[in-house]
Amino acid sequence: RASDVLAREGVIRLVWDHIRADGNGTGGDNPLDGGVVYDLWGRSAVPAVDWFAPSQPPGDWRRLSLAPSHKIRDDGRVLLMPAEGAVTTWPETPHGAPWAFKLRIGNRNGFFSPFSEEVVLFDGRLPSAPKAVRQGWLPSGRAFLTWSVPDSVGVPTLTRYEAQCNDRLGWLPSEGAGMRLELDRALPPGPARCRLRAVNAVGPGPEAVVAFQVLG
Repeated sequence: RASDVLAREGVIRLVWDHIRADGNGTGGDNPLDGGVVYDLWGRSAVPAVDWFAPSQPPGDWRRLSLAPSHKIRDDGRVLLMPAEGAVTTWPETPHGAPWAFKLRIGNRNGFFSPFSEEVVLFDGRLPSAPKAVRQGWLPSGRAFLTWSVPDSVGVPTLTRYEAQCNDRLGWLPSEGAGMRLELDRALPPGPARCRLRAVNAVGPGPEAVVAFQVLG
């Protein structure tokens, strides 16, 4: 999914790695000659039951775009074309529905590589940041966080929250969409800063931050 484009209902935008300019994987065709294409296919997909109740069976695979990896201008300059695609999902499927995608490479002789692994993405909108994040202490000395529901839970509905504190990189998930999360370890003494975000099937939304002091 294109992470630099704001997700919204009705459209899924995708990005992928550019083809290598040495022609590896293109059947010997040089991408710089303008004959190599990205062949993007997709279909509506049936998700896990706890994500979304499908209103129709999965769709058939179909080509969404066939776009050159490079383009030669009239002056002979070679342009690297965007490695991206988009599908308009509404009104074919409801907002919040999942779609499956796969990609392959073609050359000027009409030969195609095998398809990539399928990836399933959800049409929808990210939730906004949790509100009124507060920190408290358990009798064990571990911290916990509480918060209020975001102004927007996004589409489809929230599945969980995640917290990350400045003592480690990983995100700690909540159990379901409740509004309390207990840290799984004691924080080291000193200034602490924890980030909290809401997550739905589209992905994680923006973060809220709470800062506090851990006594030694």
